[in-house]
Amino acid sequence: VVVLGSSGGRTDHAFYNWLLIGSHYWPFMMRVIDSTVDAYCVNQSKPLNLIVTSGTVFSVAAVGAAATGVRVSGARYPLNNAVLAVGSTLGLSNETSSENLHVSVKDGTAMVMLVHNVE
Repeated sequence: VVVLGSSGGRTDHAFYNWLLIGSHYWPFMMRVIDSTVDAYCVNQSKPLNLIVTSGTVFSVAAVGAAATGVRVSGARYPLNNAVLAVGSTLGLSNETSSENLHVSVKDGTAMVMLVHNVE
């Protein structure tokens, strides 16, 4: 499912829309696109495998509760079995190091946000 324009230009609406999307279990891959990011919800049953441009900036954040067993490969700063607490900056502002980005979690939900090239 793709959700477009969830930010609506207001930070409070964007914040609550992202929390709603990320804090529920969805039986399908959830993707959110707005003017600055292309984001995906990742959980145990829905890992993320993307073909991207090398050098793409992205962040991984826990949503709703801590995400454990987080693995990120194809990144400048890979993660292996990491724990991302809600509000942790451990997954903030990474960069793809190849054309294949993989993100998975053992428990919890993570939001993977790929930054659009805005110039």
